[in-house]
Amino acid sequence: MSIKSGKRGQALPHSDYIARIGRFGRKPGADHLVAQESGNLPFWAHGSPRTFWRTADRYERLNGAAYREIELALPRELSNEQNIELVKNLVQSVIGEKPTNGLFIPHQRPWRVDRSLMFI
Repeated sequence: MSIKSGKRGQALPHSDYIARIGRFGRKPGADHLVAQESGNLPFWAHGSPRTFWRTADRYERLNGAAYREIELALPRELSNEQNIELVKNLVQSVIGEKPTNGLFIPHQRPWRVDRSLMFI
């Protein structure tokens, strides 16, 4: 498990990367995107994580962290559904029921299953 933070200007590109959006879209040999979820977005984001992260990039103070990320590997022995439920429980335990924003993206590689969780 690792915990990272991203500087202003990195939130939207990083979100696009882990969600495989735009130039980070499905490429041969790329990780398989299993599931994506976001929650508790502010009303002004209109349900769009991209709007939220774009705004974080624009308005975060110069030396501030636009996002935090938790990366972890989960057991391959569990099904995708079981791993997703495990991550949802982790989100609730670590961040709480109402994080400012949460996004987790499961990636499946032949040798391991990764999860990335971005939040503020």
